[in-house]
Amino acid sequence: DEGDALFVLLSGTATVDRGGKTVADLGPGDYFGELALLENAPRALQARAEEDCVVASLSRGDLESLLVTHAVIASKILLHRQP
Repeated sequence: DEGDALFVLLSGTATVDRGGKTVADLGPGDYFGELALLENAPRALQARAEEDCVVASLSRGDLESLLVTHAVIASKILLHRQP
């Protein structure tokens, strides 16, 4: 799928899978979906809720504004990127 949002896990837990294999466990404060937005590419990973979760989403435009106005957040998101 085309990436159209970044998601921040506010509560609950989730896993991130690539090709059916779990590559990351997520908890509150973790985020996912940024790679598809930053690289303007289809999603390469799949996030799966392990329990009830509350998430916040940022659209592409919201993310771009955030990256321009908050250098610390931008650097953390860019450094978090995985190949």
